[in-house]
Amino acid sequence: MAFNGGNGNGNGNGHLRLRRRDFPGLWLWCAAVLAVVALYARQERGAVLAGYAQETVAQVAAEAPGRLRDVVVAPDQKVAAGQVVAWLDDTQLKLELAMASAELRRLRSETERETAAWALSLESDRRRFAGDYETARLEFLGARAELASARVELQGLEAVLARSRALAAQTLTSQATLEADSTACQAQRELVTGREEVVTALAERYRQSQARQARMEGAAGAPSASALPAALAAAVEVQETRLQLAELAQARCALHAPSAGVVGEVLRRPGEVVAAGEPVLTVVGERAIEVVAYATEEQSVSVAVGDPVRLRRSARGSAPIDAVVTSVGAAMSALPLRVEPFAQTPMWGQAIRIRLPEGSDVKPGESFRLSFR
Repeated sequence: MAFNGGNGNGNGNGHLRLRRRDFPGLWLWCAAVLAVVALYARQERGAVLAGYAQETVAQVAAEAPGRLRDVVVAPDQKVAAGQVVAWLDDTQLKLELAMASAELRRLRSETERETAAWALSLESDRRRFAGDYETARLEFLGARAELASARVELQGLEAVLARSRALAAQTLTSQATLEADSTACQAQRELVTGREEVVTALAERYRQSQARQARMEGAAGAPSASALPAALAAAVEVQETRLQLAELAQARCALHAPSAGVVGEVLRRPGEVVAAGEPVLTVVGERAIEVVAYATEEQSVSVAVGDPVRLRRSARGSAPIDAVVTSVGAAMSALPLRVEPFAQTPMWGQAIRIRLPEGSDVKPGESFRLSFR
């Protein structure tokens, strides 16, 4: 600021006028300082909050009570969604399935005899159609039962192969054992494929025979009753339902991973009895879906659901992630140890949860610093 010296009113007034002309520059300088302070405060607001990616843990539990036969995975082992991770003992269910199949075969034999006796009293066409219909029906049911048993056996062989591969990777089993398990599993797959083709063919044959039977019964002079006695037809229906229930119960003995991830804790051991819904093991997701941060009482950060937030990994060089706040704790809660590992006394804060965008590659446990915009 320039100053012109001198005596008299003229020089004094000139000095006053120069100071007034300098006011606009002073205001601009103050505004710039305030802007810098505001920007710094905004950056500090985002820098004071630390958070971490929370892991997602899924429990694998049995749908029905039973005795645990085997756990085919180990802690820290990667699993795929739907992979068999444990088996309940299905010895009794196998016996029930075998009995149901045997009873179905007996009914088939009885049905064939009854069909032959009934056909003797009718003309040859009606005899042929009725026999084809019932034979196709029972052959289809029998083939489907055999296919279900083969699929269950394949699941067991696949579980054994997966365990052999895991042991081979740790050099805990021989290559010959691994190859033998692989050969047995491949042979069972081919058997299942062959039986699936048989079931498809028998299903088509059953459909065609059913259509012919319907046309025959709808023709003039054709009887409306079935080719089989009512009691025997009802017995076949009941046995079909029993077979389906046995197949369903046996399928529930296989416990599957609900999602891809890594095995966390194995909570039960083979031989133990588990109740329905009781966890057997846990699976930790490979990707985190949310970040949790805590605002302490001293920080007094005002955050609301829907506020935009920028996440920066603690490791330098990582690209920031833009997300939004999905929930804010209604009350103060104790801070986890990992948030304040060096605190001498318990600290409290308000939990803030941020949903990560789809496709983010954040791993559980990663540390972040949060800044709100």
